[in-house]
Amino acid sequence: MRNLGCLLILLLLFLSAPSEAFAETARELAKSAYFQIEANVFDPSELSSAIQKLNTAQNQNPKEPFVYLTASLAVLVKGYKIGDWYETRNFAEGSVEQSVKLAEQAIGLNRNLGHSYAHLARLRILTKDFKDAERLINKAKELDKDSFYPWYFEGILYEKQGNVQAATRAFATAESKMTMKHQPTMLNNHRQSLAKLTNDTALQEKLLKENIAHAPNNAHLYGNYGQFLMCQGRFREAVVQWEKALSIATYPRAVEQLEKAKRFVAQNKKEGDCACEPVQCR
Repeated sequence: MRNLGCLLILLLLFLSAPSEAFAETARELAKSAYFQIEANVFDPSELSSAIQKLNTAQNQNPKEPFVYLTASLAVLVKGYKIGDWYETRNFAEGSVEQSVKLAEQAIGLNRNLGHSYAHLARLRILTKDFKDAERLINKAKELDKDSFYPWYFEGILYEKQGNVQAATRAFATAESKMTMKHQPTMLNNHRQSLAKLTNDTALQEKLLKENIAHAPNNAHLYGNYGQFLMCQGRFREAVVQWEKALSIATYPRAVEQLEKAKRFVAQNKKEGDCACEPVQCR
């Protein structure tokens, strides 16, 4: 009975705990969901798991800014079609606008959360509002000087403006601030874009291989390498990469491109695939 009495007292203390205790839990859940989505944009099971966390966080504290940030990212990922993640034409109609609105609401709920500014900066780059993106990045740096994200998005901002040297410096700083295992792949994706701007195909290939080494179970990374090989006219090698991708996960583009690569091999085609597209970047 004494133990039961102690348990009841603890339960009453828990139930009467201030809302801040729940807010902290909601933030951790929402943050976990955010980075789970970011790391697994093409994995339906991971995305479903992240949405469940987000729903739990929202139920605990509907005014938690990270709930809005995660919802913003989820909307963006759901709306993505194919191609460059920083071109609005590659998203379903209305998804970018909805994502922006949720990100702005996150800042309205807490103006001292650095990641809110970095996340909104990403969306401003997407909508080509480079001036405001720069302002938001500077604010994110001010609030969270140790974060990877302001420097990462600054690098993308410079990349989209064709400033390879400035982008390279920003990415180098971002690299020094990495804390998560999926961040090297994100960084390498955009370093590949810089290498493409300077026509450095050797560096592009090196970075593609590094990404596979970082995440050998990610089917889309083999697909990205396969696409690069298609563009280089190396169709037999591309077949190998598309087959590796499909051995991990089946997705429509890999099926389509494997068939195309095999057809080009049969035709003894030598030049690169004229329909090749840029490597996907987050």
